[in-house]
This record gives sequence, structure tokens and C-alpha cells, in this order.
Amino acid sequence: MPTNAKSKKRAKPAAKKPFPPRDPAIEAEIQAIIDRQGVAKTATYEHLLGIGEHLWESDEELDAFLDGIRQRRRARPDSQ
Repeated sequence: MPTNAKSKKRAKPAAKKPFPPRDPAIEAEIQAIIDRQGVAKTATYEHLLGIGEHLWESDEELDAFLDGIRQRRRARPDSQ
């Protein structure tokens, strides 16, 4: 078997560095900006799940909307 004179060596993956400790002064400044701008807190899964529930009166209305989208996509010339 021929040997490759320039064998490829794999580099070791870099060790993960821990996050630096949080500075309370910076955290307070960030919180002040959040409060001033009125940014909403991170949403929960349950909240995100129910965001669009008021858009359709019934499951049938939602199904009709989705069917309309599917039909329009199939009708496009670039969908094939």
C-alpha cells in the first residue's frame, strides 16, 4: 500500500471556555434599558402556542384557509 507523505492530521476541537461572570452593574443597566423600552419578557411555550387562536372562528375556517394556500402554491408555474 502506498503511504501518503502528507497525511492529514485532524485538529483537536477547541476547549469550551466558560462564560465570564455577570457584572451586576451591567445587568442593572440592561434591565433599565428593557424597562425604558418596554420590551416584553421572553415568551413561554404555552403563550406562543396560543398566540393565533383568535384568528379563525373554527377549525373548518382554518382548514379552508390552508387549503386555499395549498391550491395557490400548486397553481404557481414555479412550483414544479
